Amino acid sequence: MRSDPGEGFGEGSGYGYGFGFSEGSGYGFGFGSGEGSGEGSGSGCEGWGDTVGEIDEYNVIHLTPWPYVKVGCQVHSIKHWRKHWRKIAKENNVAIDEQQVEKLLKNIGETQ
Repeated sequence: MRSDPGEGFGEGSGYGYGFGFSEGSGYGFGFGSGEGSGEGSGSGCEGWGDTVGEIDEYNVIHLTPWPYVKVGCQVHSIKHWRKHWRKIAKENNVAIDEQQVEKLLKNIGETQ
């Protein structure tokens, strides 16, 4: 089963202004400092992929043809998910056991 493709949109703008004036003689000294920050947010719907099962109320989607799995807002490589599924489930208060994980991996086509 395939889910609907997602859409995205981005926009940005910037402005800069400068003025300089120099006169005289003299002496020079310099110092520099820099700082930066950033913020981002995003939202989207489920993109292309094959639904291979469920964990709690979340669909498990294999993001074909890539080796990634999406469960709720979590997206990980199959390799990472296989290794860290207990920790990911615990951090997100999701109930799953090893037998369910193996069944999902089999549905994806992954075997140990």
